[in-house]
Amino acid sequence: MKKFLILIIFSALSVCMYAQSCITGENVSVENDHIVLKGVVKVDSVSATTIHDAIIKWISLSYNDPKTVIKSDMPSTIVFEGFLPTSKSDHIARVVFEIKDGRYRWTISDILFYSELIARLGGELKTEIETQPWYTDTSGEERINEVIKRHSEAPCNIIKGINGCIQDDEW
Repeated sequence: MKKFLILIIFSALSVCMYAQSCITGENVSVENDHIVLKGVVKVDSVSATTIHDAIIKWISLSYNDPKTVIKSDMPSTIVFEGFLPTSKSDHIARVVFEIKDGRYRWTISDILFYSELIARLGGELKTEIETQPWYTDTSGEERINEVIKRHSEAPCNIIKGINGCIQDDEW
């Protein structure tokens, strides 16, 4: 029983460490007054075609109707718009993948907070996250840390999902 508990604790710690390390302040920028998250993932010895197919597979596994979320599908670029893969599913965004042999760049932009509850109470169904109090009441490094704290789950889930699909294809 002790060994089982230790295994669970180490598994939880490794997940937390991964979540913290897949996005840093370097991945966060503000462009035209909007938050943009960006990163490059290296997948050595993997062709652009394999990466492209893994991204399409991940989108197909993650969304009920992939054709409605995929806005552009070219060999070197994929664009989708939809809910970000988080435990709360309360943000919608545009995600762009730029693909080359051995790596892909992901960019998350146009992030909207989505709340049916707020809409039922007379508010907007979708609002730009830059209008949220946690954003407007902070600045500089504090704001960057808030962005990382609130939005690191989505890129981490995207990267883990795509990398899982790439590994599946290698078998």
